[in-house]
Amino acid sequence: MFMRNGFKHMAVFLLGAPVSGGDQESSSRRWSSVQSREFSHLHATLATLVINCNVTPYMTIGTFWLV
Repeated sequence: MFMRNGFKHMAVFLLGAPVSGGDQESSSRRWSSVQSREFSHLHATLATLVINCNVTPYMTIGTFWLV
């Protein structure tokens, strides 16, 4: 999944593409409640991938106590 950039593609699909440049506005997607229920499996897949990864290099000082 990671070797084919599956995580990135699913995140961009669900959340929208990041805005390039200095503009602070995001291009977040808005889904209807019916669509949100349909995409619950994608959200669960992303959460499972994050839980099973070593994210220690990305932790901030504020989350140091979790280690």
